[in-house]
Amino acid sequence: MHNGLPEFVLPELQPQPGHRLVACLLELRSLGAVILDGERWRVSASAYGVVREFLRARGFLRDHFLRG
Repeated sequence: MHNGLPEFVLPELQPQPGHRLVACLLELRSLGAVILDGERWRVSASAYGVVREFLRARGFLRDHFLRG
């Protein structure tokens, strides 16, 4: 989450065709949830807390930068 992911890695992690992933990323970018930083997609600062809570609620490991 912190270092983002290059677009070419995403098809290996998501069970969707590449064109669908790009469409989703563009939609998330238009909503302000992700940004394209060079060649890496990153969670935007404004969406960080929501994404972090989403991961916590589903039992994913997370850092301890924020309490909760």
